[in-house]
Amino acid sequence: MSGMITAHFSWEEAACHDGSPVPMGLRPNAMALALVLERIRGRLGHALVPVSWYRPPRYNARVGGAKGSQHMQGWAADVRPADLRDLQGLILEVESMIHRGDLPELGGWGIYPTWVHIDLRERPTSGHIAFWRGPGVGSEQA
Repeated sequence: MSGMITAHFSWEEAACHDGSPVPMGLRPNAMALALVLERIRGRLGHALVPVSWYRPPRYNARVGGAKGSQHMQGWAADVRPADLRDLQGLILEVESMIHRGDLPELGGWGIYPTWVHIDLRERPTSGHIAFWRGPGVGSEQA
């Protein structure tokens, strides 16, 4: 699958590392997530690099992803700034946007040593946004 989802994110970036494209039925999820990532990118003021986005269930299991990972639905992406020295700035910007109410679609996010996980899972009725810190793939909350 080629082409752009938004001005700065492509279908190639959203595809799985095993070469699996985002299935047609999950493309609306990836599109919604790309719009959120664009908003974060705009506030940050520089590029975001997707580390992992869509994962088919078999690939997700192979890399040790959570059994209910939002990546399998195209709802999640792990992203990092182009320059890893800006990772703390990305974290602070996401926190700030959450506190200002600028990410109403956000359902979960996690901080890792070299990336930030962003997902659009459905929030519980309490409005709670899932948050965690993890050492690597598989530490995310399903």
